[in-house]
Amino acid sequence: MKGLSSVLAFSSTTVVAAIFLGFLLSGLNTFAAWSAIACGTLAAAAAWRTTNPYPRAPLGLWDWLMLAAFALSSLRAFLWVIYPRGDEICVLSPNNLGDLSLHLNLIRYLASGVAFWPESSILNNAPLSYPLGADLLNGLLEICGADTIRGLVWVGLAGATLTGYALWSWGGPFGVAAFLFNGGLAGFAVFRTLQIDDFQREMVWKNLFLSMFVTQRGLLFALPAGLLLLCVWRERYFRSGLRVISFWLELLLYASMPLFSVHAFLFLSLVLCAIFIASYSRPRNRGNAKGSSSAGGAAIAGVPAQTGVSCRDGTGSVRELLIFVASAALPATVGILLVTGFFSASSGMRWSPAWIMGEAGGNLWVWISNFGLALPLSVMLAFALYSDRDLEARCFVWAASALFAACCVFIFAPWEWDNMKLMLWCWLVIAPYLWRKLLAPLKLPARAAVCVILFFSGGVSLIGGLDTRHGYPLAQRSELAGWQHAIASIPPEVRFASVSDYNHPLILLGRKVACGYEGHLWSHGLNYRKKLELLDKSLHGEVDWRLSAPLLDVEWLALRQKDLPVARPPGDPPAANAYGALYDLRPLLKQDPSSRENPQLRPQSVDLSW
Repeated sequence: MKGLSSVLAFSSTTVVAAIFLGFLLSGLNTFAAWSAIACGTLAAAAAWRTTNPYPRAPLGLWDWLMLAAFALSSLRAFLWVIYPRGDEICVLSPNNLGDLSLHLNLIRYLASGVAFWPESSILNNAPLSYPLGADLLNGLLEICGADTIRGLVWVGLAGATLTGYALWSWGGPFGVAAFLFNGGLAGFAVFRTLQIDDFQREMVWKNLFLSMFVTQRGLLFALPAGLLLLCVWRERYFRSGLRVISFWLELLLYASMPLFSVHAFLFLSLVLCAIFIASYSRPRNRGNAKGSSSAGGAAIAGVPAQTGVSCRDGTGSVRELLIFVASAALPATVGILLVTGFFSASSGMRWSPAWIMGEAGGNLWVWISNFGLALPLSVMLAFALYSDRDLEARCFVWAASALFAACCVFIFAPWEWDNMKLMLWCWLVIAPYLWRKLLAPLKLPARAAVCVILFFSGGVSLIGGLDTRHGYPLAQRSELAGWQHAIASIPPEVRFASVSDYNHPLILLGRKVACGYEGHLWSHGLNYRKKLELLDKSLHGEVDWRLSAPLLDVEWLALRQKDLPVARPPGDPPAANAYGALYDLRPLLKQDPSSRENPQLRPQSVDLSW
């Protein structure tokens, strides 16, 4: 536990210090990067000294098997999360083509020294509205000299190591399996096709490891930090009363969570609310030795029973929780303001009770094939707790169940599938109690059969998603080198007009564009449609750049060979043997927009002639 808390303290403190120094110095530089890392190192040392031992049982056979499966999956996923193949730069997962492009943009954009709080790199006249914590950490590594691709691999492996340990600490081997092998019934198609593949790829309840952990870089911090806080709160308020980590570290991890994942912060806040209600309802000086600290309860994390140990009384817990939330309110609010662009992005929240069923309408089979046994077992658990006196299980399971039910009928983001960022937490919290209350009491054959039905489909998808048949080209190394050389003399704060594409070289090189990939703009809730329409008309020659360039805040136009002839250049086209061309629009901005003169610009070739 000391190692987990130390690395998380380092990551959180480094990011917070970097943001502060970014504001103070109007951007990040080598001094700011090393200073932030130094602050993180001090915080890690303090966390190591102040973290108390966390009670847990020795590792058994199933613990070793699940941790080994998680380690092998993580090595495969993150060693090849992005890699060179000849002249190509490839990604292992098709889910990562769009996501990793945006992360590369943010890493290099933040490392370029732009002023804080940065403008959006994918939309003009808009603040950056994205939880940038993980990308900022990689940006600092790049400033310090680390290669971008190697930095992505290093941080991915480190985050996976922390997550595997945190999953086991929270839920034991069943908790690790619930994350690694979640799924419904789709994977049983392997018996029909006789081919292993990610059969859940097109479903709503996809394999969480493949669809979220590998693609959503904020989870590399949010998952281990959130699970650590859940372990800390479980031990503090329902079991021994021990404070596993110090108050300052608990406050740091919780208050900085919005910088990495707003959804994780919202879920943890809901859990705090549930703990507050549970603590308020607990009579003064009433112990919990017979309830949540029973042998069955301790089995969730493989911890020996702590018979006779009482947790804090209700009054003390309520007072402590109020102090904690009050202390976190201001820094957490500042973090939320920053990553939402000061609430400039649309929340997208709306009522949509049929979103999971999609085009299938009222087809009940959609629910069955998506969730399999997980959903009915979770419902059974929630109802079983009405007659169970386990206050700990009630607190965590009912809170998670209520949020899961809300996510089934409400959409909390512009893109409905982003609800999974909340439903993920609900499942991880419910899973260990599902094992303890419903599955562990079963006889071995029944227990094994239920686990097979629960995890077989997810296991098939995991193997299919990580096999050697995959590898999807993201960019050409030579083309990126040509564009990087061509724009080297252009300051990083300059914005370009370009065709909206997820893997445009300017995006991958961390440059600002008028309108980025529409999927990113839409899913982030940005107001982009009129700007994108103006950009498209300008690229097609329907609107003069003298009129549109000031409105789009662009000074240069970047056209690739494949953008032609759809996009009409304002001058000579790029040379036939070039990757593309740059057009300096600044001379046009000095001309009268009402003039009928049609100026022609000379292109600056983008190639490898240098």
